[in-house]
Amino acid sequence: MVAVLWLTAGLKLIAAVLGLALVRKWGKRLPRWTLLALSWGATAVLVLYGGSLVVGQALVKAGVIEASADVDWKAFDWHLFLWDPWFLIWGLLLGATTWGSARQSATR
Repeated sequence: MVAVLWLTAGLKLIAAVLGLALVRKWGKRLPRWTLLALSWGATAVLVLYGGSLVVGQALVKAGVIEASADVDWKAFDWHLFLWDPWFLIWGLLLGATTWGSARQSATR
């Protein structure tokens, strides 16, 4: 479990650095196509992960999907309304930055 947590933290750090590399001068050290491909990939993962969690949990909360009998509703609500939407928002913001950076590169 500790290894999974460290891997997750490392992947989050890489995604954050990708966003910064798109808008900072030091990001120009990487080939542009590599940076954009990595950023689009990270965007897809974050949006799909965050979106599927939020939609699935919202369906449970709405009663469309039956919840397990032993659900910790406090933790469930914490994830639905606070933690998991951040992955979706993060992915959307990284996607907007990547899109803007790709457009800026195309106009140069």
